[in-house]
Amino acid sequence: MFDTSDSQLIIRFVPEYAQIEADRERLAHVIPGTHLGNVVAQTNELMRSAWDYALSHAADERFREVRRLEATGAIKRQDIELAVVSVHEGSLEIILEWLVIIVGSSLLREIALGVGTNALWDLTKYSFQALRDLLRREKDSPSPEDPMVNELFSSYAQLARVAFTLLPEQGYIRTEFNYSGPEQEVSFTIDQHAQDRILELYRIETQSIMRLIGAVVGIDYSQEVVGVRFEHFPEETIWCDISGFDLREIVKYLPTSPEERPKRVGFDAEVAWMRGAAKVFPPSSIRIVRIVPEEELLNFSYAKPFERPPVYQMDRDLRPEEIKFLKWFSWADIHWHDPNVAGISAYLEKEPHVIGKRLSRREIEDLIKRFLEYGILYRAHFTRKYDPNRQALRLNRNHPVVIKYLGRT
Repeated sequence: MFDTSDSQLIIRFVPEYAQIEADRERLAHVIPGTHLGNVVAQTNELMRSAWDYALSHAADERFREVRRLEATGAIKRQDIELAVVSVHEGSLEIILEWLVIIVGSSLLREIALGVGTNALWDLTKYSFQALRDLLRREKDSPSPEDPMVNELFSSYAQLARVAFTLLPEQGYIRTEFNYSGPEQEVSFTIDQHAQDRILELYRIETQSIMRLIGAVVGIDYSQEVVGVRFEHFPEETIWCDISGFDLREIVKYLPTSPEERPKRVGFDAEVAWMRGAAKVFPPSSIRIVRIVPEEELLNFSYAKPFERPPVYQMDRDLRPEEIKFLKWFSWADIHWHDPNVAGISAYLEKEPHVIGKRLSRREIEDLIKRFLEYGILYRAHFTRKYDPNRQALRLNRNHPVVIKYLGRT
C-alpha cells in the first residue's frame, strides 16, 4: 500500500471572539463550509502556481523531483490537488493529502514511488517556506527574497484574502498552516498583520504610458466607459474609463452600421501590472489618457483634441470626513479586490462610523467624484472582468494631498 503518512498538511481555523471559550463543543459548527472550501481552493491554486514555477525554472534544484515526476507523464497540472482526509471535530482542524496519490492507480503509485514520494510535497514545503520567510522579513530588509516569491505573489495574495476574514455576526477568523515532513516543518499564520503585509506588497508596482492601437466598438454613457478592441488582444472587448472626455467626439469613431469596419485609432494609456504578474497584454489595469487619430499614430508628440483634461487643483484643506475617507480608502485600495463607486457608497452608507458622520448615498458619491476631479483617485478598468460596470477606483499615492495627509505610502 502506498503511504504518504511521513508528510501532511494541517490547516487550523482560529475564531477571534470572546464567546469561543464558552462554546468549545460547538466549534465545528462555527466556520461555514464555504469559508473552509475557499481556503482549501486557494491553497490548491498556490500548489498549481508552485508546479508551474517548478517546471519553468529548470535551474531551481529544489524542484528536481517535481520535474522528474512530470516527465513520467503520470501527473499533469490538473492533478495537482490536495483533499481533506481528516477533520478533528471540535478543533476546527483539517488534514490534507494529495488526491492523486490517494485515489490513483497502482501504476501511478509505482511511478510516484520511483521518482520520490516527496516530489509533490516539495510544492507545499517550498511555497510555504518562501511565504513564511517573506512574513518574517523586516520591511526594507536588504536581504534578497526567494526567487519564486515574485511569481507566486498573486496566489499568496488570494490566499491571504480568504485566510483572514470577517464571519457574519461572529467575528474574525485567522488561519494557521502547518506542513510537516520527514526532514522539515514549516508553519505560518495568516492573521490581520500577515494579510496587511502581503497585500501591501501586492499593490500595483509597474505603471507606464504606452500607445496602444485598436478600435472603439461601444460606449456606455452612464458609466463613462468605452469598449475597445486592442490589436494586442483582439479576442475581447475591454471596457476602459474615459471620464473627462467629450463623448460626442468619441462617437465619430464608432461604426455606423454592422457592415462598416471600425476605425483604427491610437490610445495613449496608463497601463499597470500587479507584482508577480507577467508583463504581457492585457495588463492589470488600463486608463486611457488620450485618443489619437489614425493619421497621427506615428506622431508621438501628438496632444491635440480628445485628451483627458487636467485635474483640478485643490486650494483648500480637506474636511474631517474627507480626511477619514482618505485614510480608510488607503486601506481599502489594498484590501478590497476591486473597490468601485457602488460598493464603496453602499458600505459607507451602512457603516457611517468609518468617516465619522452619516452621509447619504448621493453625498458619498459626490465625495468620491470630488476626489476623482482632484486626481486623488483615478478609475482603472481591471481586465479580469469584461464588464463596463466593474470600474476599480485606485488611490494616487503620489498626489500632493495624499502625501500631505498620509505621507508617502
